[in-house]
Amino acid sequence: MKTLLGIALVALLSSTPGIVSETPAPGSTSQTAAPSPSLSATPGPTADAGVAPTASPTSSPIPSTQPPVDESSTLIPLAAPGLVAAESFSSQDDWTIVAGKGSLSTSTDATEGGRSLKLDYDLGGGTFEIGRSATPADLPTTGLRGLKLDVKGDGSFNTMYLRLRDATGEVLYYRVGNINNTGWSTVTVDLSRAPAATTGGNGDGLIDGPAALFRLVIVRNGSQPATGSVRVDNLRVDDSGWTAPATTSRSIIPGAGTSSITFASGAAGDYRLRLIDPSGATRTFRGTAQTATTQTIRWDGRSDGGGILAGVVRGLLEYDATPNGDLAAPSTIATPYLLGAAQRAESATRGSVAAVNSSLTTYESLLKADTDAAAMEDAYIRYAREEFEWNRVEPRKGFFDWPKFDQAVAVARARNIDIIGKLVYSADWASSAPSGTASSTARYYPPSDYADYVNYAVATVERYKDRVKVWEIWNEPNIVQYWKPAPDASAYARLLKDTYAAIKRVQPDAIVVTGGLAGYSEQYLNGLRDAGAMGSFDGLGLHTYVEGAPEPSTLDSWISATESFLARNAPGKSIWITETGWSTCTTCAAGAGVSEAEQADYLSRSMIDAAGHGVAAYAWYNLVEFGTSGSRLDNFGLIEQSGRKKPAYAALARTAAGIAGSVAAGTASPSAGSTTVLSDMASTAGITTRSVGQGATSTLTATSSRVAGTGAVALDYNYSASTAEGTSLILNLPVEGRPSAISLWAYGDNSNSPVYMKIRDAKGEVFEGKVGNAGTEKWSRQTLFFDGLNPSFKSYGSNVDKKIDYPITVTEVHVFKSTTSKTRGRIILDDVSAHYGTTTRGNIFYGRNFVTQAVYRDAAVTTKLPVSNTTAYAYDRGALQALTVDDALGATVTVSSMPKFVVSTHLVTPSTVRPGESVTLRTVAGDRTTLTMQIYTSTGQLVRTITDARAYASGPRDIVWNGKRSDGTNAAPGAYRYRLEAFGPDGRSVAWGRPFTISG
Repeated sequence: MKTLLGIALVALLSSTPGIVSETPAPGSTSQTAAPSPSLSATPGPTADAGVAPTASPTSSPIPSTQPPVDESSTLIPLAAPGLVAAESFSSQDDWTIVAGKGSLSTSTDATEGGRSLKLDYDLGGGTFEIGRSATPADLPTTGLRGLKLDVKGDGSFNTMYLRLRDATGEVLYYRVGNINNTGWSTVTVDLSRAPAATTGGNGDGLIDGPAALFRLVIVRNGSQPATGSVRVDNLRVDDSGWTAPATTSRSIIPGAGTSSITFASGAAGDYRLRLIDPSGATRTFRGTAQTATTQTIRWDGRSDGGGILAGVVRGLLEYDATPNGDLAAPSTIATPYLLGAAQRAESATRGSVAAVNSSLTTYESLLKADTDAAAMEDAYIRYAREEFEWNRVEPRKGFFDWPKFDQAVAVARARNIDIIGKLVYSADWASSAPSGTASSTARYYPPSDYADYVNYAVATVERYKDRVKVWEIWNEPNIVQYWKPAPDASAYARLLKDTYAAIKRVQPDAIVVTGGLAGYSEQYLNGLRDAGAMGSFDGLGLHTYVEGAPEPSTLDSWISATESFLARNAPGKSIWITETGWSTCTTCAAGAGVSEAEQADYLSRSMIDAAGHGVAAYAWYNLVEFGTSGSRLDNFGLIEQSGRKKPAYAALARTAAGIAGSVAAGTASPSAGSTTVLSDMASTAGITTRSVGQGATSTLTATSSRVAGTGAVALDYNYSASTAEGTSLILNLPVEGRPSAISLWAYGDNSNSPVYMKIRDAKGEVFEGKVGNAGTEKWSRQTLFFDGLNPSFKSYGSNVDKKIDYPITVTEVHVFKSTTSKTRGRIILDDVSAHYGTTTRGNIFYGRNFVTQAVYRDAAVTTKLPVSNTTAYAYDRGALQALTVDDALGATVTVSSMPKFVVSTHLVTPSTVRPGESVTLRTVAGDRTTLTMQIYTSTGQLVRTITDARAYASGPRDIVWNGKRSDGTNAAPGAYRYRLEAFGPDGRSVAWGRPFTISG
């Protein structure tokens, strides 16, 4: 059944008077197209008059004339204007009937190449329309002055139209003419005139290059015969020699530099170049070309009125053929996505894990897509996770539909946002779903032929490989919702292996990520391993939806388990959290929602924790809410459909800005006060062990491997028995004073074994909670906080009032059997410590010449936080608020459930010393912060390495240089610098320096 739009369009096309330019074609022999000085030709018998001139963009009125910033013309050889072959019509397989009744064939009655395309039509039921079987090739030039087509009609006055599709997806309808000629004639379609109608794309009636021949249409004209035949051959483009505006720049920051924009003038003529952003802000350049030259214009990012352009910028070039300073009857060439106007440099978000699931590929409107991209840019987003959905990319086999994806990539790129491209689900025509399965379900079945998926993936990667570097293969393949009829690790592994190999051939530097798994699944990952897929990804995707606050949830365990799995099976692979979030639907039956304030808190805190683990990206789900209903799914977003930004949006922006350009340097100290070691754990004296569960065996021995002190204890365990549960270490360590947390250090063995701790208070109440996991082979602090936010935190025993009565005793540490496949190994434990003062959670980051302490706690408290200099600031998206710092370098700050970013620079004291005197550098470290510190002269000569990749414990640290060179002699007077390099868990590092002087 026709749509109202379709009926109206047919009526429009059928009622449009004829515009035919016909010249006799020289028979059916092959001809070489000769250059033509003009598009004018002898009018046919039904030629039109008074056709409207070329349309102008409705959103961009012509601004006042302004001179170019810096325009130059270089005399270089350019291609001469003329006719360029575009389509031979020699194969019927290249075309398919998309509307109406009829048939297609080829004929030896041709003007070029020996064969033409024959269209046998039947208009009894409506228009007859043919389209490309596969993706139409772009016309071979952007200087589209006109099209020439050889047509042999059938004597009827039925009308032929052609449709061009431009780079924005706009389909422009042009009248070819009545097909009343019975011999071959060459018809000219004047592209300087407005099309008869347009649909889709940016809808402005202008051709944004490159364009392609999209459809041919035959429309019945009044009472003309409903059936007939027409032949078409030898489509040529009349090339003006002018080229579309181009640039090598990805983006420009208005007011902070310029960008070169070039185009070729095909001949002498006046021109006007307009640069237009999605809001319609415009910059105009005018000039005159005296000959065929390359024109170069430098643009500073500003508009005609001196303001700035923002987002993806379109280049609209108008030109004529009379170089007299008066632009008259111009032709138009447009580049829809010329370059971007951004707020900050591309490198500004490097180091940030901030990402978001967005919907840029689904928008028809460029302005809507740019509005979302602007919101991401304002929030310091590094990655936008976008669906390159197979069903939309390749709606029928071999036909790829790119415009909306081109727009999305251009819009994101213009604002220096990188894309995680999701290569997801089956196309309808490729699905292995049973016959009759609805499309909405069939897409979640794997393809019948995996080669079809690989071909789609390769085509997508090939198109965007210079702009998209990260590709995710499917989504949540470990659950039935997205891999039907049931999850199959071996089947997905085959798809992953084939696709990975193909992508790497096309884009060797691509980062290929597994489809994000719905939660951590050891069983599914083991299936991928057993199927040989461990070498077929660069990053492992993970989705981390949990209920309630992130700290007591399984979130940290999932990340730690993933780290351990990769360490055992795929060392060096990264972790990508490609979906996470909390819904604010508090009345939904399926899963409890959280308040908007809690959503904001949880986002910031979980992102900081993820960065501390060294994940490559943390992608919130999602940027804009899908709808306005009370459903759980509709309330994950950061921005409502109305445009209102929820508090979580500001939290994401604050967190992303706070850690951008930095590396994570370890967890913050568990408290803002002092730390006391309760037990060095250097020997087994005073420690007894007890097996938990039948069949568990373990041995405790002293070892010299330690995090500090003189030694540590090693727990060698075997929990292979199905009934084994773990080992309990009984300590009974008394604790003085009123600590706010107790910790111990654990060196993991890639098992991810859970570690628990128990304390008993003065009235006999026992408090127990999980303190961490013995994860990868490195030291990590395992902390029992007294704020109740540890996983599995509970109390029992005597006088259960949920309140800790001091003094307390640390009674036991439990190491439990891992839920991973590793059930035997060695875990080392060291230094049980008590932490006093205000509880703090969070991470330390180094970068931008700052130490950044990203800290929070369960409830707001004003406290003293150690900082590294006499000045310190609260940092919020570029704004600095000074904090009061006392003589002991403690900054007064209010720490609450929303993380605060406290920044300070490193302090060198004294700033001037005499030869042989010591100099101290003050820093604040996170747990296991790895630093290299060196002394250099002002000319770059290395004087001394103080520490080389040494790991420090959390808290303030004074690092002293004794004034000596490497050979033990005093350093000579002069200017020197401390050089610090910090190494993050993701493999990145940052370096910076602080100056001081040795006086004469």
